[in-house]
Amino acid sequence: MENKLSVKQLLSYSWQVFKNNPVQHILVVLAASVVQQLGSFLSRFIFAQMGDNVTWLLVADLVDFLTFGAAVGMFMLAYAIVQARKSEMGPKEVVKSILNFDMWWKYVVAILVTYALVAVGLVLLIVPGIILAIGFMFAGYLVVDEKLQPIEAIKKSWSITNGHKAQLFVIGIVFGLLNLLGFLLFLVGLLVTIPVTVFALARAYDILAGNARADAEFAQTDENVEQNDDEDEETAGEEEPEDFEEANTDEADVENTEGR
Repeated sequence: MENKLSVKQLLSYSWQVFKNNPVQHILVVLAASVVQQLGSFLSRFIFAQMGDNVTWLLVADLVDFLTFGAAVGMFMLAYAIVQARKSEMGPKEVVKSILNFDMWWKYVVAILVTYALVAVGLVLLIVPGIILAIGFMFAGYLVVDEKLQPIEAIKKSWSITNGHKAQLFVIGIVFGLLNLLGFLLFLVGLLVTIPVTVFALARAYDILAGNARADAEFAQTDENVEQNDDEDEETAGEEEPEDFEEANTDEADVENTEGR
């Protein structure tokens, strides 16, 4: 399969994945959100006892990122990848797969380095930061999926996004607007738009990394539609001569009758 990204295909693909088990996906998003918020609350509450200044607040946020934030981040990436690949792994199996200190430190370092580079880029007239953010967006996926070292993951993320950054930027805008719509729908819409978005990004990662599975149900979403359209046109083309032939036969019968 070509490393070609299509917003239409990604949206259609991720929506079909979501429809396969919507209740589970919604519960997973809810659980991840609760854990994330709980971690943030606990970190700030604990460090608030040590002082009411900005330093302790930053320490609390850092601890939150290194613990609950990293855990939720790795889980959501792993869950999105296995779901986008239609794996039979459930949430429990995904949790077990990320309970790994080696993966944890690699993920944390990769994300911290990525954030630092993007921050520098944003300072340099913003545009370089956006380009870097897009180029490094799959570093976490590569750590979780391929167990790469942090720098290797960052380099490979840049490599597989090469030539696709404009497409990924458009995809980011589209799914960002989709989540904004979900937010405006009394936040309830986010329970649908968030899983659809993470599945779409996991699918984009698989396509660019060359891991995309060609599967009858999902992988050829656009191709199947086009193929069906072509088949309909061919069928219509085959039916027309028969109708034309029947019409000619009827006209010939009428002429013969008049001749008699």
